[in-house]
Amino acid sequence: MRVSGGFEMFIDPKDELDQEFYLGTFEPAMRRLITEFVAAGDTCLDIGAQKGFVSLTMAKAVGGRGKVFSFEADSRAAEKFLANVKRARLQTIQLLECALGDREGTCTFTLSNVLGWSSRFPNEIAKAAVQETVEVQMHTLDAMTERKEVVIEAGKLSFIKLDVEGSEPFVVKGMRRVLSTARPLIFLEVNYDSLAAAGSSARELQTLLQDLGYGFFQPQVSGYSRKLSLKRVTDLDTLHPANCHFTNAIAIHRTVSESRNRISRLITTDRR
Repeated sequence: MRVSGGFEMFIDPKDELDQEFYLGTFEPAMRRLITEFVAAGDTCLDIGAQKGFVSLTMAKAVGGRGKVFSFEADSRAAEKFLANVKRARLQTIQLLECALGDREGTCTFTLSNVLGWSSRFPNEIAKAAVQETVEVQMHTLDAMTERKEVVIEAGKLSFIKLDVEGSEPFVVKGMRRVLSTARPLIFLEVNYDSLAAAGSSARELQTLLQDLGYGFFQPQVSGYSRKLSLKRVTDLDTLHPANCHFTNAIAIHRTVSESRNRISRLITTDRR
């Protein structure tokens, strides 16, 4: 089916995420940010790529001269990802079937009955859907760039989607060098229960990125025109919804948020 991003994907009408891809209700703020911030020729990273909707959205934005590096450790999701990329006929996407973390080697990875819930650190809800446990390759992004398995040209990395079910602090530790030099915008899921299962917290994730010069914002999409705004956030714990275990946040380097550019114009003045 042709989905909201203007490309085709294989859609399971019984799958809730696939329904969102088709209807255009999946992460409207993320899609708007990619449109606003990613330019032709840029490089993007999709960490936790699942079936490829975000990678395909990024590929449309970077065009034929850009690059999208996608990371997915669940081999079942990777198979669906490759089928969707082949169907969309976009040549700029490279899938790396591994987990990212803070060290080189392997890690224990739990495969879930719900595609997208597989992780190193299943929370209490995800544990009920665990299908099996496997060992997968794990790398740091810094090491992969040093080995030129991931090639990022200077000034080209503009956007990272980071959604790895609690492994976010470990991934950030393993890509400090890339973040300190490239300073891309990061759209990240903050899954409070999964972070706790990993022995971490939203506070640790926040501190790691703040030490690299990042500030945090809550994306808001409103109105008939789907207008996007970014509300400054001083504490990620204040975003924890009462009836949900996760939320989204955007990390923007201060050199970007404090400059006069298309992203800074989206930032509202209220603080939280």
